[in-house]
Amino acid sequence: RSEGKATPLYGANELDKFFPGDWQCLAGSMQEGFFVNARGGPSLGANAGAQYKLSRYVPDGAGGYRMKWRVGRAMFAHANLMEPGDIGGSIFISGPTNGLFGVQDSLMGGYHVYTTEGLWVDTLFVDTNRYPDKGGVYRLSGENFGGHHFLNRQNGKVYVAMCANAPATLFEVEGWTAAENPTRPLPLETPVVSLPPEAIALPSEQAASLRGITTPRTAVFARAGGGGPALDGSLAGWEQAQPITFQSDPQQQVQVWPLYDADHLYLRFHLRLRRPASPVAAGDVLAAFTHNHAADTVSFYLQGDPAAQGTAADGRPGDVRIVFCLVQEGEARRPVAVGMYPKWYGPGSATPLAYTSAVSTIRFEHVGVLEAVKTGYATNPDGSGLILAAAIPREVLPLLPALGSEFKTRVNFEATLGGRNKFWWANSDGSASRETYDVPSEARLYPGSWATAEFR
Repeated sequence: RSEGKATPLYGANELDKFFPGDWQCLAGSMQEGFFVNARGGPSLGANAGAQYKLSRYVPDGAGGYRMKWRVGRAMFAHANLMEPGDIGGSIFISGPTNGLFGVQDSLMGGYHVYTTEGLWVDTLFVDTNRYPDKGGVYRLSGENFGGHHFLNRQNGKVYVAMCANAPATLFEVEGWTAAENPTRPLPLETPVVSLPPEAIALPSEQAASLRGITTPRTAVFARAGGGGPALDGSLAGWEQAQPITFQSDPQQQVQVWPLYDADHLYLRFHLRLRRPASPVAAGDVLAAFTHNHAADTVSFYLQGDPAAQGTAADGRPGDVRIVFCLVQEGEARRPVAVGMYPKWYGPGSATPLAYTSAVSTIRFEHVGVLEAVKTGYATNPDGSGLILAAAIPREVLPLLPALGSEFKTRVNFEATLGGRNKFWWANSDGSASRETYDVPSEARLYPGSWATAEFR
């Protein structure tokens, strides 16, 4: 690879020259060789990697080992949610039983099954991030730090043992036993398949950004009409806005309508879900965006000081994150805006708050409910999703100059659904974290990921 001679199947398309990530494991023996799982590429946090590879090494007949095959596809290399065949956060690998081996996945609490020839067969258990409200006993939660399969030689059955943030669980696998293997050889008319350049798809936006290729984005704030737009969920007064759309999949999508006038920014979020929106308890509103509360939130990030320097993930003076959510108070719900300020300039006194885990801490000079922000909301006609509109006065946007057609700055939008599925509008430098198992990572602003905002 260092000499530029690697082929696409043997290293040329990999993100790293070696595999420096955590949670690497092997299974096998000196006599039969090894199955190895390893993480490489840019770090995406403790629970997920930019690249995962499963490799099979066999004896080479000369006292060493040769690689027989290498496969693997990391979910964040092409999408925000796992698709069939993806690896989210592999930790443990278990050797073969009757032609199949297993790869435990910490990120979504799953167990991937492969043939000994490196072909993906199935993923056991429900994806916690895609379906935070479904699965019953088969939804094992993320940060699932243990998982193996084994053969019970007394009855010939295969079992999977998993250990999550819930009690350890043991499952019997149907269709995979000492005598049963659900896979069958697939005969091919030709052993070689050639892909001409025109048959190769363009890389996804995520895959391109991991390789330093980013898609330019611009958020256009159009001028609002006199009196501002409606905040009741309707489109009245929002007609001139240029909507921004971002999604984790077509059934979990956010559209944002941005407007402004001399004294306000206006945002209308339309959160499209296949279920009703999840609120947060009033006492937990300052941490509504974290995984602990399983709420649906949307966030707006703004660089108030256009001359701010650096891209420190914790934010800079003038940066602000505003989190919008529904708060449950008895039988009633109301929309709320929470401001998170690395540096506080007022108005009013500051209420400092730190978000801490065993890994790190982030401190804000002020975090609090923004009473000056006017909000309203509605649901979709079938009761699903959420439409949330807000009028944000300039007084809560630190160091923001006068708004007008000559003004430009940087912004971002992000959604966290069910406390587990986090996705962004822009990720300009690849720094925006999708981590939803570490509170400080969930709280950070990641200004390097933001993109241009124009006011017209």
